[in-house]
Amino acid sequence: MRRRAVWLSILLRTLAGLLILTTPAMVTGACGSVAPESGFPAPTSGSTMAASPSTVSTAAVTSAASAMSTIPAAAPISTTGTMEPVALPPEPGAPVTITVLYDNTALRSGTRADWGFSCLVTGLERTILFDTGKDGDILLFNMEALGVGPEDVDVVVLSHEHSDHTGGLDRIVVQNDRITVYYPASSSAASISRAQAAGAALVPVDAPTSIGEGVLVTSPLGAPAESALVVHTPEGPVLITGCAHPGIVEMVRAASDLVSARVFAVLGGFHLVSCSGDQVGRIIEGLKELGVERCGPAHCTGEAATAQIKAAFGEGFIEMGVGTVIVF
Repeated sequence: MRRRAVWLSILLRTLAGLLILTTPAMVTGACGSVAPESGFPAPTSGSTMAASPSTVSTAAVTSAASAMSTIPAAAPISTTGTMEPVALPPEPGAPVTITVLYDNTALRSGTRADWGFSCLVTGLERTILFDTGKDGDILLFNMEALGVGPEDVDVVVLSHEHSDHTGGLDRIVVQNDRITVYYPASSSAASISRAQAAGAALVPVDAPTSIGEGVLVTSPLGAPAESALVVHTPEGPVLITGCAHPGIVEMVRAASDLVSARVFAVLGGFHLVSCSGDQVGRIIEGLKELGVERCGPAHCTGEAATAQIKAAFGEGFIEMGVGTVIVF
């Protein structure tokens, strides 16, 4: 019995040591948490949209009106996902446009800022709405201001179940019940119940899932379970994140492994609002070591971390806010 107790003690100390060793990796990814429904920093707004440097490849920030006029006709929707890793096409296709519809900052006059995130991806086989912000009225207001209608959307991808990413879902689905909604399989029923009641086709995601040529939903990671969107563009894979709760470096690494290629650009919430300058510095180093060239931090990234990322990436930095339109 005494020998068994000694071995048990050794095993417990070993496990404790492993937990201590693995904790810093998690902290460097997401430095603390922000409640999905409280403690939101005040949104900011502005009347000018920052231009993307012409020296950074061919990506450019253009006016929302001109970008929206080129939205291709919607393709038929499939209500099933492919639950296995699917490589992105080896050859780049047509330009891909990403338009920010919901964010803490408004860069386009006539739009509204609010805590949350949503963006529209066009130029692919299907038009994709990634996340839906916190307030359906604000989402619809911004969509109208930017020349987008719910009828333009074929697919909604929810990164995770927090209300600042799912709050506008039911308002979109009520006006377009042809939409297919992809969401992490472990999400609560409450986050998708109204969309289901409105008639949307629901596809739970528990593994890498293809939702059309050149676009993948990544396998959910962490808690809350969170997926991201990998989009194939002429400049390389672009990763779009909602909050990056599992860690932005970890999510970029997982996406790179999934498509066997380095991620060219990463956009969205990075969840660095609680990080120290040193922690943000290590995260920036991690992104650069993975080969990320362009960075568009939004939503829960935090002003201090955003400024640090801007200084580090220089011309590769993308100014994010409602009304920003990036063409890859």
